[in-house]
Amino acid sequence: ALMETDGDMDKAVDWLREKGLAKAAKKSGRIAAEGMAYATVIDGVGVVVEVNCETDFCAKSDLFVPFVKDIATCVAVNAPADVDALMNCTYPGRELTVAEIMPEKVMSIGENLQIRRFERYAENTSVAYVHAGGKIGVLVNLEVEGGIDATTIGKDMAMQIAALNPRFWDKSDVTEEILAEEQKILVAQMDNDEKMANKPQAVKEKIAAGKMNKFFEENCLLQQAFVKDGSMSVEQYANAAAKAEAKKRQEAKAKEILDEFNNSDKTAETFGKLASKYTTDGGSAATGGLYENFPKGQMVKEFEDWAFDEKRVAGDVEIVKTTYGYHIMYFISKGLPQYLASVKSAVESAKIEAVYDQMEKDHKITVNEEFEKALSI
Repeated sequence: ALMETDGDMDKAVDWLREKGLAKAAKKSGRIAAEGMAYATVIDGVGVVVEVNCETDFCAKSDLFVPFVKDIATCVAVNAPADVDALMNCTYPGRELTVAEIMPEKVMSIGENLQIRRFERYAENTSVAYVHAGGKIGVLVNLEVEGGIDATTIGKDMAMQIAALNPRFWDKSDVTEEILAEEQKILVAQMDNDEKMANKPQAVKEKIAAGKMNKFFEENCLLQQAFVKDGSMSVEQYANAAAKAEAKKRQEAKAKEILDEFNNSDKTAETFGKLASKYTTDGGSAATGGLYENFPKGQMVKEFEDWAFDEKRVAGDVEIVKTTYGYHIMYFISKGLPQYLASVKSAVESAKIEAVYDQMEKDHKITVNEEFEKALSI
């Protein structure tokens, strides 16, 4: 470069840049059919990108992989609407745009590079999964209620998608046009089948409609058999796993409240304050109500087993799991009248509150005045 510019350093730099751009432009005409799919979550924002290069060797190189990850970061931070908008975003750690940095990357990496596509989710819970070093990138975005940790569920779903590549999330996403086309294909197959060809058209169409469940099971994620347990569908797995996560969260919250009480003076007044602190409807069985003057057979079974234990003494406190959720149970006095207070620690929801309201009616729960007073403090 210095020889070409008679030793002028500034001109030599310009010469190199010009030659570099020319080579980059030449490379841009070559086919970029390989590359990497990369999915990640950055500060709660889920991103999946596909960047293409020319060879599989390049796709695994120490120069190309960081470039792909930088593009994912750029998408997460700048939220571009499309690839054209992405090209105008500032490249991470540089003052140049992505478009301006591309020729430099083409020169350093040595192959034509193309940013093909991306998706970005800023809402809900995103879980990323990259398979086979970037051959497949999957980003699952889940709407989660009750504060449960959906990481494992999301990863299992992402692995399912990577393995079986479903066309749709749920059978409800399949359009009428696609259903009609699939049934048409099934009917045509029967027309070419010696055993089925002579059946009336209406019969063949009815058979085709009945076979659509198989289409859903093969093409819709939620209806597919779960790869880790073929006895259930992905939808059944997700529902069961979500319930299990909710129970874990409830139990952890119950233990947290129990630890707080055990580190206090352990009085009924303190228990009342905890009831008020951790629940919302103030004074009911769901939030610290008292089971008062209850003979056996009229209490929730799990409460009864705990309360009528001969070893129970005044001041006992323990986590009790029932069909209604987890409770911190506080035994106030022995004998009749029997006082049994509970703090609900289950996930707050209208459904659970409704169950508790019904539970109060079914078991004729009353609230002790002394405990009600403690709740109001």
